[in-house]
Amino acid sequence: MSTEQDLAARVVELVRHVAGPGAEAEVLVTRTDLALTRFANSFIHQNVAETGTAIQVRLHVDGRTAAGGGNRIDPDGLAALVERTRAAARVAPPDPAW
Repeated sequence: MSTEQDLAARVVELVRHVAGPGAEAEVLVTRTDLALTRFANSFIHQNVAETGTAIQVRLHVDGRTAAGGGNRIDPDGLAALVERTRAAARVAPPDPAW
């Protein structure tokens, strides 16, 4: 299982724990690798690279839908994302189109 699949599975488990087994969730994990190399006088003078991970959650529970996102992939960050999204779903209007 890849790291992205692992993260998605952890978020789904958190959704089950926080929102209950009747909740429906869509989890999207995106990883980006960015790099930049600058040249001066035909020589590399700067080289930087960055890797980032973003998580998006759409949660439907009790007839209400909410979405949230974040980039903290530690257990506390994932739990906070799910709890924020669940809290937003509680105050969202009913979603009959779901």
